[in-house]
Amino acid sequence: MNLLRPDSFAGWDHGAEPPRGWTIADGVLTGTRGASPLLSGYTFGDFEVRFEWNVADRGSWQLALPEVPDGRGLCLTLCEGAGCGRLTDGAKELAPGVAVGSRGDGWHAVRLLRADGKLRAWIDDAIAAEVEVDPRRRFGLELSLLAGRGAIRSLRAAEPSGRPLLRDLDDLAEWNGDKKSWRMEGDELVLDPHGLGYLRSKKEYANFTASFEYKAANRCNSGFAIRTPPGGWPSGDGMEIQIQDRPLDAPSDEHSQMAIYGNVPPLARADRRGEWNSVVIKADGWMISVWVNGELVNQFNTLHHPEL
Repeated sequence: MNLLRPDSFAGWDHGAEPPRGWTIADGVLTGTRGASPLLSGYTFGDFEVRFEWNVADRGSWQLALPEVPDGRGLCLTLCEGAGCGRLTDGAKELAPGVAVGSRGDGWHAVRLLRADGKLRAWIDDAIAAEVEVDPRRRFGLELSLLAGRGAIRSLRAAEPSGRPLLRDLDDLAEWNGDKKSWRMEGDELVLDPHGLGYLRSKKEYANFTASFEYKAANRCNSGFAIRTPPGGWPSGDGMEIQIQDRPLDAPSDEHSQMAIYGNVPPLARADRRGEWNSVVIKADGWMISVWVNGELVNQFNTLHHPEL
């Protein structure tokens, strides 16, 4: 999942004040000391985050992992020289970091992995920190510049794979709906072109990350509904993420591809018509985020949408 839009601060505009002192172009985020912290709309349990960064004028980045819900948490320092990869938890130093020299093109790589009760950080493929972290803790992401100037690009995240929900006909027993209109072809769930009906999972979910692939036939009109009560109408009582075959140059509105149907238009389109497309939907408290083929195409805070 790409966490940066190429042309906007979408996904990073949830701080106490609007983004200030930053620019973003072609997916490269650039800022200077004194710029407002950028608080993301994402939180994670186990995760992997990768990105590239550079600094100038003795610059220093801080990647904060604010803990949910109180906001205090871990901080990772990124700089050239001593102390790169320094990790703190409040006033406590967990790892001192390592010395990192300048590079020819100025760009450094970071990999941050939380798994198996540990948090590990690599700088330019060398381990810089490895500490134990209580698996019950959940963290967000925040970016700030402590000094100088700097840029970040290729900021991506991944979460561990979960349990498959639909693998074969046996799995349909865990779903309600008009099953006669649906069939399994290999590992593909197919709707009869003359059928009309919803499949609803019997299990109810609170916060979750769901992923799937879809291919929409010509003039297809479908959707993936979330937070819909049993028996409720997906686009009225819940939120329907629109899947529809529309020309790529069609105007964007609240009925477009990956819109929250009837309520929130998408940020952009990243689908390929007539081909398989991968989708990730993250429902995280008030926040709903949607990616298509790795690109963020919708994000909104339901707190600001009472109709949802």
